[in-house]
Amino acid sequence: MARRTIRRGGPEWAHARVGVVLIVGLALLGYGIFRVGEMFDVFADRYELVTLVPSAVGLMEGAPVHLAGQRVGQVDEIDFIPMRRKIEEHHVLIRLSIAEEVREQIRADSRAHIRTQGLLGDKFVDIDPGTARAAVLAPGDTLPTVRPFDVDDLLGRASETVEEVRQTAVELHQITSAVNRGEGTLGQLVNNEALYARLTAASTELQAFLVEVNRGEGTLGRLVRDPEIYRRLQSAAARVDSVTAGILRGRGSLGRLVQSDSLYRRLYSAAARADTAAGGLAQTVGQLNHGDGTLQRLISDPAAYDEFLKAVVELQNVLKDIRADPKRYRPDVHVKVF
Repeated sequence: MARRTIRRGGPEWAHARVGVVLIVGLALLGYGIFRVGEMFDVFADRYELVTLVPSAVGLMEGAPVHLAGQRVGQVDEIDFIPMRRKIEEHHVLIRLSIAEEVREQIRADSRAHIRTQGLLGDKFVDIDPGTARAAVLAPGDTLPTVRPFDVDDLLGRASETVEEVRQTAVELHQITSAVNRGEGTLGQLVNNEALYARLTAASTELQAFLVEVNRGEGTLGRLVRDPEIYRRLQSAAARVDSVTAGILRGRGSLGRLVQSDSLYRRLYSAAARADTAAGGLAQTVGQLNHGDGTLQRLISDPAAYDEFLKAVVELQNVLKDIRADPKRYRPDVHVKVF
């Protein structure tokens, strides 16, 4: 039997090259699949945890699950919680498929966060590792979740802040325009040269006054510079303090007034009596103003007042004549004594 020889350039060699390339390509594909599976834990043993969130906006099934920044699984399912099983404000249930090899790291005090890759990137679940004193979560357990940060709220608040800044800028522009037009005190200060000159003069006078004070001239200057006045003021303050201390200890009339309850009661009783007397006097004055007696007529009737004044004048004249010539008013009667 003759041996068959493959010639380079023949159809047999072309087929052999295609087969070799295909085998190499399949090998590279298999290696790539293995590496990708190893990278994303496709072939790792997994277990399931559940977490509850109010909203899973932006989070998709298949999103990565990280543990302390390292990828350890993916989001398997996102579904609504039945109404009969809702807990507080949670509405969405998320099933997490996590590699078995990190099971010891996820414990009862671990917390899940829904984070964003960058400011507007894709969402993923990030888990905080637990501590040694907490129990390891078993498959199917619920992993507590920290309320996710809402980018929409952030953008809404940023929009409100921008609007407030814009409004402030408008108001500031109005103020500066009014100042430039010379309106208000600040506008006058900026645009009125006469006011500026007066302020400059006042500043100069104030500076001269302070110079005099620093030199010890005048009452204020002596008060600032003369130590004797300071000692007198200190002595007076000490005496006031001594008097105050004596009053607080009950010394003297004022101290007894402050400390003695009986003296207070006496003063209160005297004040009450004075108030009663004042009320009686007011009542008497009221009766005089509204009564019909002689005294009331004397107060309110001008004619009666004039007659009374005339009688007083005549009485004064009679008394004057009596003092001048007493014999004139002595009766001429002879008294016989038996």
